[in-house]
Amino acid sequence: MSKKFKVAFAFISTFLISSIAFIILNPKKPSSQPESEVTIQQNAVLGSNTAVHEDWAGFSFEYPEGLKIQEIELNDDLVYSSLEIIGPENQKIILRIADSQYQNLEVWQEEFEENNLVSSIKEIYWADIVGLQLLYGAPKKLLTVAYNDNVFYLLESSADDDFWEKTHNNILNSFQFTLFEEILDEVSASPSPEATPDIVLIEEEVL
Repeated sequence: MSKKFKVAFAFISTFLISSIAFIILNPKKPSSQPESEVTIQQNAVLGSNTAVHEDWAGFSFEYPEGLKIQEIELNDDLVYSSLEIIGPENQKIILRIADSQYQNLEVWQEEFEENNLVSSIKEIYWADIVGLQLLYGAPKKLLTVAYNDNVFYLLESSADDDFWEKTHNNILNSFQFTLFEEILDEVSASPSPEATPDIVLIEEEVL
């Protein structure tokens, strides 16, 4: 028995025929879906398969293949990469890597906490770089940052949705510096001294 038929049957037992006719001509608007049901449907649309983004700036990460990655053009020579990972309802994760204007992560944290309401903070690793993960604002946002060799790494998303929070952490956990791997591959592919044949110079005696 469908939900619409059950509702109509309940009205039949409590209202007159005239009231029933009025209800049929004016159907009830569907109520909004619970947040948990929306999240389940969103996961069903996006699926569980992942894709790999290879960035020209020398890194890669995994993300749900139903999402769209858009490169944001910024007229800023300090920015190495600026990406938005966008979902079907225009929710998004922001990833940015740029030269830092701060001396270290502690200086950044002090300034950030002066201007934002931070509800929690913990230490994390971004690849092999020590960083911080914060919950802040209203509505809540999840922000992960790291600092190394004067380069600042930032990843930000909504913290009010399990899907986006999980995707945020999956991107973080799968993040790799591919440029470093390419250098290692080139070194390993280079012939070792033992494998390089000796070159013998023969002097020709002139009579």
